[in-house]
Amino acid sequence: MHDLAWILSERGATAEAEEAVHQALSIDASIHGLWDTLGTIHMHTQEYDKAEESFERSLALNENNVQALLNMAEVLVRQGNKSRAREMDALLSNMKDALSPEDLDRLGSIREMAMSS
Repeated sequence: MHDLAWILSERGATAEAEEAVHQALSIDASIHGLWDTLGTIHMHTQEYDKAEESFERSLALNENNVQALLNMAEVLVRQGNKSRAREMDALLSNMKDALSPEDLDRLGSIREMAMSS
């Protein structure tokens, strides 16, 4: 169900993706990746408060979830919450060994957005 939701989201079928995630969460709400996927869906639809809530749920289940931290930092920047975005940045900076080259590029882009907004 999680993979289906991700594929649907990537194809722009956000309503169907969100439904798939909610179905999976109704079975097991302890899977941090589902919350991250739900947050990503909300981020793509510019529902930043819902995205933030979903990423917080994901991070409560796995505080070292690099993707949720990156996503949370981006949402916070988009909301104009630079101080909390800097907190996420500091956490991610301490996890550089766990970041892929793509993650590092994304973190750089998030930092640029934070400085320009």
